[in-house]
Amino acid sequence: MNGFELSIPKIFDTILEGLKFRDGRKRTEREELERTVEAITKIRSAVVETKAYLYDRQREGVCRDRELALARRWQEAAKSIWRYDRELFEISNVKALGYADPTEWERGEQRVPTVKLDDIVAQCDHLIRTAEKSLDG
Repeated sequence: MNGFELSIPKIFDTILEGLKFRDGRKRTEREELERTVEAITKIRSAVVETKAYLYDRQREGVCRDRELALARRWQEAAKSIWRYDRELFEISNVKALGYADPTEWERGEQRVPTVKLDDIVAQCDHLIRTAEKSLDG
């Protein structure tokens, strides 16, 4: 036997370690996808709550309590999404600051290209598709 020969149990151990590594990698990718989806869900929840508020505001006027709740919702969304999409992070921060202090809207809108809710939903959809493709590929 020369120094390069491996015993059958060693070969199986090596194969098993490789399979465990691959399985661990897939599990990590799945967990990352779940975190991405969770962050996107927070963004979408903020969008839905914002749309409801804007509709109600047309009928009932400004409600500072709801705006402060929206500010917190958007701040939480920003915290969740920063690892996955810097643009959504910035937009969420603008929303948070704008609802916390309405005088911040103009300055925030100069900082980010769009803060339209429908554009935010489209970006969320894009992120989901990208995440699913990376998991499949």
